[in-house]
Amino acid sequence: MSEMMQNRTVADICKDFELQEEAKPHLAGQPTPQEFVSRLFKAKLYGDATRFLAYALPEREAVWWVCLSVRSIPRCYGDETSARALDAAEAWVKSPTDANRESALAAARKHKFEMPTASAAWAAMAAGWSGLSAPPPGQTAPLPGKNLTAHAVSGAIQLATNADPDRAADLCRKFLETGLQIAQGKMRISP
Repeated sequence: MSEMMQNRTVADICKDFELQEEAKPHLAGQPTPQEFVSRLFKAKLYGDATRFLAYALPEREAVWWVCLSVRSIPRCYGDETSARALDAAEAWVKSPTDANRESALAAARKHKFEMPTASAAWAAMAAGWSGLSAPPPGQTAPLPGKNLTAHAVSGAIQLATNADPDRAADLCRKFLETGLQIAQGKMRISP
């Protein structure tokens, strides 16, 4: 597991989102984060496993996960606005600067959030919402709430899964496998 995930308990991570009732029995025995995701995966509770990973991963790794997932389905970024949004999210992952975060947020805001390309916009929104703790200079608008990056990542992955309804279950499994590889440190962000 990623270092940050190892320092958090499953109970701590689950405080940030609502588990479905059928996922709660898998909390028995105080599993590690990896064990919990594996249990959810085996039980085919893909939505809960996706949400858990989105909230458990550090923001940069979570945004990278959603970028990899969305990038694997061309129709999710098939128009210029969506392609720019996904590019902006990926730019933030490669270099998580305030300028790249603001570019990702601006790219997301140009999107209409319509299917099948909404997942690219939400990937950019996830990058744009990352790490905000104080308003940017000159901005007085309220900041996003806690965990909005994780919320956007989870939603974007689920939207990408549904962009190809005939392959939704396979895509969900594929995306979760990628997320687990990232969490386990088997896939690292390249510079």
